[in-house]
Amino acid sequence: MEALFFLLLLLGLAVLAAALRKKPGSSRPEDAPLPYRLKTSLLTPAERSFLGVLEKVLPEGVKVWPKVRLLDLLTVEARGSERQAALNRVQAKHLDFLLVRARDAKPLLAIELDDRSHEQEARQARDRFLERLVGKIGLPLARVRVKEAYTLEEVRRMVEAHLGNGSQEGGRRG
Repeated sequence: MEALFFLLLLLGLAVLAAALRKKPGSSRPEDAPLPYRLKTSLLTPAERSFLGVLEKVLPEGVKVWPKVRLLDLLTVEARGSERQAALNRVQAKHLDFLLVRARDAKPLLAIELDDRSHEQEARQARDRFLERLVGKIGLPLARVRVKEAYTLEEVRRMVEAHLGNGSQEGGRRG
């Protein structure tokens, strides 16, 4: 009996010690630890290189936005579990670059840089899904192979092939 009392006392003290170590309200999400730090750049070196050239060849009235979430481009036309499944398929995906009409932010062209990771089967499945998706919503997609450097002329030709010679607004810069 005395041993049982002693064990219960120890258990009670352990519970009390644990409760005192726990900060009040620490189970709330806003009080959870923040194991984050700011990245040194939003873009990879390959993306920064391509962006520098792309910005120089954009037609007047066209802007480039990097790292656009697919979900920000879409309206999901489904309900219930079908809607949730559709949201889940695009939730963590983004486009490398999106060209938009400056005056109203209308999406004009999605651009994906393809590095060696696109040779992996899982990535190829994601690429096929993306191609089906942009085809369904009517957004052109340009796939660009990652390389050491890009020339103004090759990037200009790629943009013109998708937007037309004078673009959506007319005129060129760069």
